[in-house]
Amino acid sequence: MARKPACQTYYVPTQLSSKCIDELSQQVFKSSLPPTWVVNEHFNDYGKDYLVEIAEDNGELTGTSFYVQLKGQRKVRLSKDKNFAKFSLKSQYSRYYANRVRDLPVFIVVADVTSKQSWWLFLQRLLKKDTRWKKSGSMMLDIPTSNKLSDTKALREAVEQSARWVRSQHPTVLPDAMEAYKENLKELDPRFDYKVTHDGGSMMIHINPDKPVEMLMELKGEPTTINKKIHDLVGKGLRVKFDPGELTIKGSKLFDDVREHGVEVQAEFCQNASLNLILYDSSKSELSKLEGIPVVLRGGQSEVRFEGRLGRSPLYVSGGPLATNEFGKLNLSFKFEQWNGYPILALPFFDQLLPFLSEMEKTKQLGFELFVEGNRIVSITSNEAALDRRHISKHCYRKRNRLSVE
Repeated sequence: MARKPACQTYYVPTQLSSKCIDELSQQVFKSSLPPTWVVNEHFNDYGKDYLVEIAEDNGELTGTSFYVQLKGQRKVRLSKDKNFAKFSLKSQYSRYYANRVRDLPVFIVVADVTSKQSWWLFLQRLLKKDTRWKKSGSMMLDIPTSNKLSDTKALREAVEQSARWVRSQHPTVLPDAMEAYKENLKELDPRFDYKVTHDGGSMMIHINPDKPVEMLMELKGEPTTINKKIHDLVGKGLRVKFDPGELTIKGSKLFDDVREHGVEVQAEFCQNASLNLILYDSSKSELSKLEGIPVVLRGGQSEVRFEGRLGRSPLYVSGGPLATNEFGKLNLSFKFEQWNGYPILALPFFDQLLPFLSEMEKTKQLGFELFVEGNRIVSITSNEAALDRRHISKHCYRKRNRLSVE
């Protein structure tokens, strides 16, 4: 009588013990991975059968690792269109992966020991998005059959992406926390591009739609107060605080909690521009001119402001608000410490600034021009420039003396 093959071979009898299926699934799993990848079996870890570290073809380890929960079946149930492998994951595991495993991504691998095929799915992100497991004892997973374990190039890309996602969800430093928040926003509404910044006291979210997005804003409150807030928000482009109950925004999940909790909103446009500074004598003849200072225009429908800096020079400029029949103020400030560490003959923009600042000692007539894409949009002459002449004079004198000595 012929001896039956041992269960370590790929002969699959009609009836298999769970132990035999487990051993065969391990063979399918390990044979699908590159031989250079390091597969460490976990014997006592709950819900994690393997710790796998990815390696290059030459055997060099990458430091990128992931957990594997391996589930073997004699014949995996597929969807009617064969696009998904079905597997029921118990909620006790879902809860553990979603709430407790924070160091590395967890991939479930379902192996069909009959066809010798296996498919993978990254779990933590799915379980955060699909929370059916919280309401029942198990959740049916739809594992794309395109996620073949044997396609290790696609698997590696998925592991690297999932590792970044896990780090972003459990950040230890502020940049990671900001990146995590950005990812969460993207999941809520992918129609927008997000930039998250921190001003030292609070987190700010900059939202730009990839294409026009229709939303509805409803405001309630005392008419005078609400009208002023609308004008500040839309007309001036200022940051406006709306108290709970004042503002409702419909059309995006991003703003579901606005009405209940209140929010600070700023709706401003930004436009790159260039600024020319001009000094005049009493007869309004031009004495000196600084051209092409990069600035950014910011504001709303009825007024704008601008700010910028002349390269790596000490000169900073700001101005506004600019509106119909209103020109605001032009402010110049000089932070001469920006030149610290430079050789005297290599001070950024020194040759342009020196004659300008020298003439500034003799005049009170200061004008400026604003250009957008080469077109002049503003031209103003002012009798008062908001700057400290004594401070400028002292530093100019010092720089000129140092230059003449050296």
